[in-house]
Amino acid sequence: LCLPLLPRLRQGHHRGRVSERIFELPLQPTAWARPRAVVVNGRARMFTASKQRVSVGDLRLVLAAQGARPYPAHVPLFLALTFRVRRPAAAPKRVSYPATRPDLDQYVKLILDAGNGLLWPDDAQIVSLHASKVFALDEEGGPSIRLEVTEIGD
Repeated sequence: LCLPLLPRLRQGHHRGRVSERIFELPLQPTAWARPRAVVVNGRARMFTASKQRVSVGDLRLVLAAQGARPYPAHVPLFLALTFRVRRPAAAPKRVSYPATRPDLDQYVKLILDAGNGLLWPDDAQIVSLHASKVFALDEEGGPSIRLEVTEIGD
């Protein structure tokens, strides 16, 4: 097993502790959907799927309820994400990782979009990322998202 090298974390202003925030979001992970186009009166109009808008709104509400506040602009951030998805009845118990659609990067895109303006002014601040997609265990309470945001030292 080869683990990636994690960035050096910046010491926060909290008596030498690392400035890290952890959020447990009791929501079903939802994938980012591509914008759709429809022709109205001979003109193409783009729109975002309503399921995606609702998911971003729900994520922002739960983050705000858990005390989310933005990091300062231009502070490099490390993000660790764990997406716990519902296990289909047909999936064997010995399988821990859902190697199926939706793709992991689509889940990540939705989190990055939901965090804009709430956790970070711009998702360009995220310079390092670790993400995983696993089946939710019954004792964990079902599908959810774990989000860890940490400042990175220079």
